[in-house]
Amino acid sequence: YRRWQALVGSGPTFQRLMEFHRAHRLALLTHGDRSYRELESLVARAQRRNLRRVGEEYARLFITALTRRATRARHVDVLRCAAGYLKKYLSANEKAELLDVIGAYRRGVMPLAAPIARLRRYVRRHPDPRLLTQTYLCPDPTEFNLRYRG
Repeated sequence: YRRWQALVGSGPTFQRLMEFHRAHRLALLTHGDRSYRELESLVARAQRRNLRRVGEEYARLFITALTRRATRARHVDVLRCAAGYLKKYLSANEKAELLDVIGAYRRGVMPLAAPIARLRRYVRRHPDPRLLTQTYLCPDPTEFNLRYRG
């Protein structure tokens, strides 16, 4: 919400809305496919509509999406998706290690922070443009505490 307010305060444009949406794709997917698809559709149609109305609808749908609980299974799907973006850059050992850490999280043996940290390390080493701006991989401290508790 803070990032959304910053976007609104900076004078939203269709380009900034698309960048905001792109940066939150993985995070949105952890809250469910339906909300993600609704937001994708809204952003795809945005230039043919009034920006103020699109912004209001986007904010409403975005907040609604975040009210749905992010599940372990959805986190695993998102982690695997992110790993897929890196597959052409990683060695066989790195891929296996990453999938092992994701699997350990899936089984409840490791916290979500473990595969996120591993992904961040690989993204720093192999900067894939689809992952560089993902808020899911670099949450602010408040989000981090909310996401990783219990």
